[in-house]
Amino acid sequence: MLHALTRSVPPPHRRRPPRGLLVLAGSTLLPIMAPSVAADGGPAPAGNESAAPATQGTEIVTSSPPGALGQGLYQTAVSTERGVVYATTAGGGVSRLHRLDRETLTPLDSVSPPAAPSAPELPLAAYGVGVDDQHGTVWLTHSRDDTVSVVDQDTLRPLHTHPLGTVPGARDVQHDPVTGRVFVTSAAPTTEGTGSVSVFEGDDEDGDGVRFEKIGETGVLPRSEFSPMSLASDPSTGKIWTVSLSTPRAMSIDTRTLRHRVVELDLPDTGSAGPSGVAVDPRARRLYITSQDDGILLVTDYAGRRIAATRTGPGALSVAFERRHRRVYVTDFAQNSTPDTTVSVLSARGRLLHRIPLTHAHHVRADGRDGVLVSTLGGSDQILRLTRSRG
Repeated sequence: MLHALTRSVPPPHRRRPPRGLLVLAGSTLLPIMAPSVAADGGPAPAGNESAAPATQGTEIVTSSPPGALGQGLYQTAVSTERGVVYATTAGGGVSRLHRLDRETLTPLDSVSPPAAPSAPELPLAAYGVGVDDQHGTVWLTHSRDDTVSVVDQDTLRPLHTHPLGTVPGARDVQHDPVTGRVFVTSAAPTTEGTGSVSVFEGDDEDGDGVRFEKIGETGVLPRSEFSPMSLASDPSTGKIWTVSLSTPRAMSIDTRTLRHRVVELDLPDTGSAGPSGVAVDPRARRLYITSQDDGILLVTDYAGRRIAATRTGPGALSVAFERRHRRVYVTDFAQNSTPDTTVSVLSARGRLLHRIPLTHAHHVRADGRDGVLVSTLGGSDQILRLTRSRG
């Protein structure tokens, strides 16, 4: 499975901790780490941004109850319209789509993902998840079965499931509020074959009475040249961004014309590629890209020119940009490392502020308010809401 891709991976209850303390599973209290030196093995960020004081740390506001979501927690997505978080789990032969309250992270309900059209007795495993508030739907990617499905946000009732093979290696899904379309990456751990981004109607765009039709594919290239992974949207420019696992490249897609443009990234010359996560800052027109192989957060402009390349932690996998406090969060999902994994917190220009020891931190998503949601995978699978501490 490609969500925790390391080239071979297949597919506490609500309480406010004391300021400046980090709550981990089991109610262990650990101090927030002081800011590390931004260079820390990597080049310093460009510009004159001053370092944040050591007292300006990060705290966990709340978390889902341990064990409430089962095993195999992969991704989260947020409905800002409904104040709800959707999460996918797939572990131990069981897969669920969960709906949680955004404020408390209390589970509200859950369902098994839709079944395959060709095998109605066999529910599909859900990995990626995306929210379309415009049409009141949730999109799921079924990576092992190469397809996607759509469910209703409120009832979790299945609305449509595409045939198996519709999107080989379906990974990330992103709704575009400008066109109403939905974009899905076709990911793979090898450089064989071709990669692409599939495009779907968010509802019934062409008015033919059939909802959620596949419009086509864009960015179709040999995987040796571009193998797409995560997705991020900048509605102000009408672009969707993705990054390539196999090469140091990013790609922008015009959501109206579906034309794509490949951007060469100015990664440090370490002899490896491995970009996996991408987030955007529409105001500054910046990309935030995690490089798994090198444990680096790369900050560039939209032309790929480097602003900063900062070492975070081993296996930098997922990244989110939190717009209110203008902070970047990276999950360093490197198993068998010490500490086991961390969440790195950086400034908008790529200065490392501190690292948070957090076991099995896997996926991170901006919560649409003033924080992020971090998913842990492989232990006590939980969702934790992090924000900048006020102390």
